Amino acid sequence: MVSIVLNLYAGEFITSAFEDDIEKFEKFIENGADLNETNLGGLNVQTALAYFSDENFERACEILYKKGFDFNKPQKGGLTLLYSLCYSLSYNKIETLLKYNIDVNKKVNGILPIQATQFAIYPFHTLQKRNALACYNEGKRIQKLLLKNGSEKFKYILSTSPSNTVSVPSTLVTVNIILLYPTSNACVNSISFGLSSNSPSYGLSF
Repeated sequence: MVSIVLNLYAGEFITSAFEDDIEKFEKFIENGADLNETNLGGLNVQTALAYFSDENFERACEILYKKGFDFNKPQKGGLTLLYSLCYSLSYNKIETLLKYNIDVNKKVNGILPIQATQFAIYPFHTLQKRNALACYNEGKRIQKLLLKNGSEKFKYILSTSPSNTVSVPSTLVTVNIILLYPTSNACVNSISFGLSSNSPSYGLSF
């Protein structure tokens, strides 16, 4: 019975980030929430932070940093918060996150966060339609920010080998990927990929 209660509690804590409810999130922390918990889908507190709006993300990071929170810890499947923010092109959140001892070269299945900027996948907590050229330019802006903070150089990933598989939160059902090529006219090719649900978190292959 105790184990069931703890699992439900963890789910509600993480859900407060999905709902962009910073007051509820902070209250959970004040009441002793386990910052190492994951929800039933394998998502941890770290990657759940990506769902906050920019302003609430900054506040959540400040609160968690004072608790000695490890922002680099990956969720089940290896996905990290920085990687999530890179493939969603969340510049403001990345800029905030870099204040907190972030490993900018922590790979997810062999792929650097800076390389994830070539995929405009999931716009966390935004409703704007994604323009391919705008994504390309935002990706380049994020690359410059990461390089300034010690990232390895950016290299495009064109391989389709099975090893290039990344687990994404189970809440992400639909994924649109834009592969950006550094051509003189900023040509952008769109490529479709499928999701599989044979595990608690979905698999994204590219």
